Amino acid sequence: MPAQEIPGYYFDEEKNRYFKVMPTGPHSLAAIKARKAAKEEQKPQQPSKKRKVSPTSIRTFCQWRETQSQLQTPTCLMSRGSRFLFRNLAVDTEIQLCNRSSALAECHSTCMDFTSFPDNGEAVVSFAGGRLIRYGYQCDPFFQLWRTGFEWNLRSDITSLQFGQSTSTQKTVIGTSLGQGGLSPAQIWRYSYPALPAISTDDADGLSNQLSASSRRGPRRGFVSTDVCWTAGPQILQDYNYNRTKDTFWSSSVDDAHNTIVLGSEKGVTHLTSDLNCVNLTRTKSAVFATKLLESQPRISWIGCRNGDVQLFDTRTRRSTPMFRQSSAITHLMPFERVSSGNQVLAAGMDGSLCLWDARVPSFVRPNHESRPLRKLYGHVNNHHRQIAFDVEPTMNLVAAAGSDHRLRIWSLSKPGDNEPFWISEKFGDGPVPAAKFMTSPPQIQDAWSRRNRNPPEYSYRRSPGIFVCAPSVDGFPAIQWLAISL
Repeated sequence: MPAQEIPGYYFDEEKNRYFKVMPTGPHSLAAIKARKAAKEEQKPQQPSKKRKVSPTSIRTFCQWRETQSQLQTPTCLMSRGSRFLFRNLAVDTEIQLCNRSSALAECHSTCMDFTSFPDNGEAVVSFAGGRLIRYGYQCDPFFQLWRTGFEWNLRSDITSLQFGQSTSTQKTVIGTSLGQGGLSPAQIWRYSYPALPAISTDDADGLSNQLSASSRRGPRRGFVSTDVCWTAGPQILQDYNYNRTKDTFWSSSVDDAHNTIVLGSEKGVTHLTSDLNCVNLTRTKSAVFATKLLESQPRISWIGCRNGDVQLFDTRTRRSTPMFRQSSAITHLMPFERVSSGNQVLAAGMDGSLCLWDARVPSFVRPNHESRPLRKLYGHVNNHHRQIAFDVEPTMNLVAAAGSDHRLRIWSLSKPGDNEPFWISEKFGDGPVPAAKFMTSPPQIQDAWSRRNRNPPEYSYRRSPGIFVCAPSVDGFPAIQWLAISL
């Protein structure tokens, strides 16, 4: 208990008693102050505690959390493991699609999509002029594509392409066509057709014989197989379509489970049903190049515009709300609903910018003024291309983008503060590299391979993850390259 102060006296803690303050001697005011100063100097120096500066705003807090948080969550650990695996990507197989014209002429606007496990393996690939081809494919025991006899022409370049809600017996493909003025209006279409049957043992023999032997110094190289015997099949059915004159369709996002499609065009953003019935057209100040529906909120979509605006579009209110302004036209958008709080969206700009935004902190400023993102990814190279390879793997927090330098780069969002690509490919010839697709769950190995007794020992059955890339072959023709993990 501290001693009570008495005027004219001081308390000596060592002797535990009061003394009268004298004008001179050991009890003078000067002597008392000197003894106190000496005691203070003899005290051990305590380490000063660093004061933790609290963020001064929500934006600062979000940025601090993304760059400083080191929590070892299961998602974070899985993402770091995937980063280790994808550091070992290498070209495993190159399948040349055709040899009639160069990749520059055929694949400048290629779109593609692939089915995954538990499907047998189907792919759709578009070419210049609106030519669309359906392939069968496998990743194990080796990668190969084969023709199915399904090919159709939509007469104008395809700008978006994806598999819709499908079953084990029926497949659905949805896409958009650019249009050619009065000759061919812009169109969004929906095709359905029977699923491909499993390959036979004879088919497996033909596939195995066609592919060249593996080279230890390079990838396997081959052509699209024509040895699968069931190339003929039922006609493809066009279930629905929706077209519009004096417009250009740039992108689409599909959620058949909630009967919603969002279409980006020169005039704005259009809400359609899965049967392609137009619900409404919401006009925007600039063309909508990119669209992406949210999985957690299927009535809300992110849209990216030519003027760099990133907006939220609500199909219920029929309004789009500007949220952010990037430095150039938005080519691709992808919400990351499994990263951190699940409110982030990644936007790719035509100038090579890759920005991560937080939906809770809108920062749309005056027109012609760029917003400040939550995080920037560096290393992407792009000058003016809209149709370049871009894909994400949301469960692993991976981002892949091909630049105008014809190289593919992969970033990870799981490591705070690391904004450089952790993997960069070799140059894919003279380009272009218009499409890429992560494949983390390859199709199941077909039964025909287990019935064969003469499979070479080097054949793989590990269902390794990887990435498909549409890029020129070594001879300059269109090709699909399978980049697998090589350990």
